[in-house]
Amino acid sequence: MYTKVIYKENISRKVKRHKVILTFIVVTASFLLVLSTDLSPDLYFINFGTVEDVSCHYAVTGDALEPIDTHFAPASNSIFFHETSCRGGLNSRQACSIESAARAHPGRTIYVLFSAPINKISLEDIIMELLKKFSNIKFRRVHLVEYAKGTPLELLVEGGALNRTRWPISHTSDVLRFLTLYKWGGVYLDLDTVVAKSLDGLPKNWAARENDASELFYPVGADHPEEFFEPAELPGQDAYIYHIWNRQTKHLKVERNSPYAKLAKRHCPVVYETFREFFGS
Repeated sequence: MYTKVIYKENISRKVKRHKVILTFIVVTASFLLVLSTDLSPDLYFINFGTVEDVSCHYAVTGDALEPIDTHFAPASNSIFFHETSCRGGLNSRQACSIESAARAHPGRTIYVLFSAPINKISLEDIIMELLKKFSNIKFRRVHLVEYAKGTPLELLVEGGALNRTRWPISHTSDVLRFLTLYKWGGVYLDLDTVVAKSLDGLPKNWAARENDASELFYPVGADHPEEFFEPAELPGQDAYIYHIWNRQTKHLKVERNSPYAKLAKRHCPVVYETFREFFGS
């Protein structure tokens, strides 16, 4: 009798344990299923750091910039920058990137595309006014959902996938650069670069990939970005573009005898001379 009771208790425990496991599997499967649909919640809770607010990408009011619409028809050799930070303007490093591209390509139009609204005050600040002096620099506003319509990424954007990532700003930037090249062609450049010479001599379709010998686009790699800010001679004298790696270097001061200062003085002199010791801060 005692043995039978123990046997029944063991069976009961196993049944309960199996029910718990089965319940866990069902709940997990249901959760993953919901995440793959439009019912998915914003997964900001999985990011234990600072939450990135990307609501600006969906704002449709408070904008003083001309939006990209059905009449927008850029030349196939245009150069594009995307500003996706929701800052509502540009800093001196970004302005240097834009000025350097415009100086190196007087025959091309340089488009700076903002994902966030730019109000009238921001449009008239000192940086924007400096860049407006270049006839080949144009500013436009991108409405993200509208911009993706009619492209392979339409459903991804409309479904809110960019709100459910831990890095919504970076991933929105990734999506936008590919959308721009898909829609218009041309060249996309990051806003933490300095263009040192014209890209006109390159083949029609090209991409720059970082490796140990990519001296023409990454003479200073992401593993040692501080080299741009330490007193030294300018590396990669034949480089087309220098990537400053702003994510790793934004806290570093630009010393006047550093390679970055020398690049800025040569390739974005208007911005550099305007800010002088405050350039890059």
